[in-house]
Amino acid sequence: RKALRDELTSNAPAFKASKFFLSSEISLADCAFAPLIWRFQALGIQLPREAQPIVDYGERIFHSQAFTRSMTPEERALRA
Repeated sequence: RKALRDELTSNAPAFKASKFFLSSEISLADCAFAPLIWRFQALGIQLPREAQPIVDYGERIFHSQAFTRSMTPEERALRA
């Protein structure tokens, strides 16, 4: 958990460079990162302040219809 948090935090600027991860369009990277970031709370991972771009990125993705439609009821419950 610590290694994941630290690695993502060190790359936080990449999450604010564009609407999606390093792109103006959704890509496979977003499809991998979004579910992981969604699960942080359930995994007990708290991002430091310098990782705010990751939190903001997650919120942008989480509010998309495509993301919400792709989740199972169990996945939705992870952040209830």
